[in-house]
Amino acid sequence: MTIADRPLLLALPLKSGVINASDDLLESASAIFEWVSLFFGVVVFVGVSIEVWLAWSRFSDTGTIGHWGPVFADFLVAAGVGGEIWFAFRASRCQGELSRRSKKELGEAKDRLADIEVRNAFLEESAAMAMERAATLEKEAAIARERVAQIEKITAWRRVSPEQHGQIVAAIRESVALFDLLIEFQANDPEAYLFAREIANIFVAAGVGKIRLSGDSYLSGDVFGIRIATAPGTDSTVVSSAFAYAGIPLTLFEIDLSTHLSRAQVAPNLYIFVAPKPPLPHVAMAKGTAAGTSNVAAVSVATRESNI
Repeated sequence: MTIADRPLLLALPLKSGVINASDDLLESASAIFEWVSLFFGVVVFVGVSIEVWLAWSRFSDTGTIGHWGPVFADFLVAAGVGGEIWFAFRASRCQGELSRRSKKELGEAKDRLADIEVRNAFLEESAAMAMERAATLEKEAAIARERVAQIEKITAWRRVSPEQHGQIVAAIRESVALFDLLIEFQANDPEAYLFAREIANIFVAAGVGKIRLSGDSYLSGDVFGIRIATAPGTDSTVVSSAFAYAGIPLTLFEIDLSTHLSRAQVAPNLYIFVAPKPPLPHVAMAKGTAAGTSNVAAVSVATRESNI
């Protein structure tokens, strides 16, 4: 208890003093009051002891001790009992105020705990919703990535991978020495041109000595993918099978190679046309022999560009 708190200790008999006192002051005052109450209890004991002593000693009533001794002893007993009751009451008031504050703080703590629990429940619910939303977004992102992959696959240029190149070369190397190969690609189609060059490189690596590469256009019919034709007496089964096994299917169709080129040019015995990429990745645009014949028989505008 500080010096500044001592005047407030004097006001503790008043209700406002107890209510306005600090917790530390109330605890100190309660301890003091208990000791003072104990002191008055000792006073009561002393007063009673004096009365017993006076009764045992049998002093004369006319003497000072015999006349005033009992009065003094009764005064001590009365003062002791009154002081003990009063200071015990004040100590009880201090303890009651401390108890009231503890209960109030406990109630406020419970209210704060309930508020925290409500907030935690809200946060847990928000976290669950966020996790659910994140899972939904992840699922949507996976779908979007799959769609992007599909679009990329649809729009990507056709290419011959190194594995496909080596696999086809190894399969046809022993069977293509006598081929006179003409490879044409859709004119003004850079994707078809690049794919045709990579196909031509396969036959160069396989040992085909005669290879021509040029652009052409078919103005009627749906011509997509890769078409292959042979002159009478030429077998292209090995080539078609090797390409198909490597994942590059060739569509066989009939065409008169003897009249496909001008008279000044030597007719090939093996013909490959790299048409535009099919509009869908798994749609085979083969029409069969009759349809292929009608398409190939359509007008063809040759834009012969280069030879290998």
